[in-house]
Amino acid sequence: MSLIVSAVISTNELVFNNDYDLVDWCGSMGSDLFKSMTVLAVSTLAVSLTVAMGISMPIVAGVLVWVGIEMLIGSIWDEFEVEDAIVNGLKNATN
Repeated sequence: MSLIVSAVISTNELVFNNDYDLVDWCGSMGSDLFKSMTVLAVSTLAVSLTVAMGISMPIVAGVLVWVGIEMLIGSIWDEFEVEDAIVNGLKNATN
């Protein structure tokens, strides 16, 4: 769901904002896709480790682990400005 909303917002910016070009769109979408894959991998690892240790985890607890990891990775993403670094790297590579 997050990727769909991100695609809609980025496409809206691409169409209606003169300062936003295809490189910005690709960087934004690539960053969001990479963040989603990172959250999925870390969440799967965390839940799998708890199951492997023999700890039974209700589905609600697994979802809470996923939400917590999503928030943690989102704050790290914002703190280190990963999306801006990806967009700037793409702009430097294309100019």
